[in-house]
Amino acid sequence: MKIYNTFENGPVYVDLNIGESFARGNAMPVQLLDIGYQGPVGKPGRAELGWLKVAIGTEIMDIPLGWWRVIGGVRIAAELNAVYNSEASRKRWEQDYWRLEHDGRLMLSDNMRSLTPAKKYVFPMVSDAWSWGYTHNWLSKYSGTLGLNPTHYGIDIDCPIGVGNVQAVIGGEIVYVGGYKEPDEIGSEGIVVSIIGEDGLGYLYCHMSVIGEEIREGNTIPTGYQIGLSGQSGFENTNTTPHLHFEMVWGESREAITKLVQPPWFDASHATFAFYINPLPYLFQWFEEYLSMF
Repeated sequence: MKIYNTFENGPVYVDLNIGESFARGNAMPVQLLDIGYQGPVGKPGRAELGWLKVAIGTEIMDIPLGWWRVIGGVRIAAELNAVYNSEASRKRWEQDYWRLEHDGRLMLSDNMRSLTPAKKYVFPMVSDAWSWGYTHNWLSKYSGTLGLNPTHYGIDIDCPIGVGNVQAVIGGEIVYVGGYKEPDEIGSEGIVVSIIGEDGLGYLYCHMSVIGEEIREGNTIPTGYQIGLSGQSGFENTNTTPHLHFEMVWGESREAITKLVQPPWFDASHATFAFYINPLPYLFQWFEEYLSMF
């Protein structure tokens, strides 16, 4: 069992083997009963093809990977945990350098307590000319920390080009401004801005159409600062819907986080441990707080 305290007063990430339990505070123990998986034998599969079977007391529920549910008053987000084998680099993960362990990663928030301190974070997209809704699939495609080609580490928030203002969910230092492109990705690199937040987490904003002149590496911006406008950069010659690709990263050090939000992409190792956080539960909460202002 491994436990990671992502936020000082927020959720806990815990890696459990099948059959293991974890208790937090006065809540009943959370037990991982099984991992459901659909994909080629011996290869990691896209997380949306799997699920974790979790129990709290007498309540049992299958949680699709990359999503969250409430069981026994505890909000739980489910992921798989991936580990390295003898190859320390993830650059060639498509050539079977990953192996799937029999454990899952759960994000736990006791008794529906806020995942983050109130009013400290904001939703990353605002617009007077466009509206979002859960049923419109504006939050989509998180496939966890392992997957077949390609793996999707963030959440896509749809919005027409130039209509939405992309804003910093929390203030912090800009550590990268440039492009993001994997060898198999269609299109150009697109426009990417990466920030190390005041909370110590890494945030990546991708596919914007334009960014402000003040958005430069080394600059510090406050919470809610406009980074750029919604766009389709990186997919100009495809029928891909314009969207903001949004990622969150936790790590044991600033160096570890930076390696996941700057090129060369995916050059992480045992020495600098970091992993991608599922943004979905956070975005749901920030969106609800955004709606409450109207």
